[in-house]
Amino acid sequence: LEDRKTKGLSLPDLVLLDIQMPGMTGFEVCVEIRQHFEQAHAQLPIIMVSARTPVDTTAIKSFQTGSTDFLGKPFHPEVLRHKVKVALDIKQEVAISASMAQILREVHAQKAETKLAPMQLSSTDQEELRARMELVELRAKRAEQELTEMKEKQRHQQQLLAQFQDLKEQHMKEQSQGLVQHEDMKEQQEQQAHKVQAAELRAEGAEQKVANMEIQLLQMQHQHKQQLRVQKQMLQRLQPLYQQQQQL
Repeated sequence: LEDRKTKGLSLPDLVLLDIQMPGMTGFEVCVEIRQHFEQAHAQLPIIMVSARTPVDTTAIKSFQTGSTDFLGKPFHPEVLRHKVKVALDIKQEVAISASMAQILREVHAQKAETKLAPMQLSSTDQEELRARMELVELRAKRAEQELTEMKEKQRHQQQLLAQFQDLKEQHMKEQSQGLVQHEDMKEQQEQQAHKVQAAELRAEGAEQKVANMEIQLLQMQHQHKQQLRVQKQMLQRLQPLYQQQQQL
């Protein structure tokens, strides 16, 4: 900016300024621009961007230091393009308004000059003055038409931005609903998994009971066989005694 000012060049159309920068902060740069280069927002719009939090506090400080608009990071590229477009449209609208004001001043001056000294002008001068007034009036009509077209374009852009915001909110709402449905399905799946696991545990418990009963049955059969073996051995021992008693 200093180099362009020294060389007599025009200022940039717009400044996109980050707050976090090496050497100087965006706040300090913005103050320098407003104090030494251009105070009017319409002549040099400054859009500050930052990821600092809280966002409201950062935005208010950016406006206090001289920014025209503020945008928090992260941001959608379409939002940035719209903010830049609106700032440039406002700048152009103000320039057209200033031009119209200058033209109207010239028209009034010409009319006043014609009324004050109509007899002092020759026919040639009067024709020239009339032609100049027609030209000025034509320029005023063109400027007014351009201003009307600019306002209509700005209104259309605002409608597009509103539609974009509606689509964005609808998309976020659909995402939120999808997330809720996903969480519900996940919860249902977890509940079903718990039921299956409980059924498996019950089945395992039943199998374990059957296995225990089989073990107990085998143990009882083994004990019964041992008892039969002992009784057989006792009968074998008692049989000779019984035979001796028979002989006696």
